[in-house]
Amino acid sequence: MTRLDTNTNEYKANTIWQFKKNYTHMKILLEVNDSKAAFFLEILSSFKFVKKATPLSNTKAQNIQNMQDAISELNLIREGKLKGIPAKDLLNDL
Repeated sequence: MTRLDTNTNEYKANTIWQFKKNYTHMKILLEVNDSKAAFFLEILSSFKFVKKATPLSNTKAQNIQNMQDAISELNLIREGKLKGIPAKDLLNDL
């Protein structure tokens, strides 16, 4: 298999096709004012293409946000834009 140049339209089209092929449902996390949440969930549920509309507790939403922040930080470390702490040092601090 030959490797495609990442700057070509062929590469971009292939990447989009691979993404669509492996992707069946998108999950979206939204933050809505409490006063409008029931109305918004009712609207979402009325669309045939919305599989499920479920509110999250504040704890679950915060856990998701914490995971997203951790993944972003890990990506910055991998890119060399942020300095990580070796696991050995973390364990020694415990």
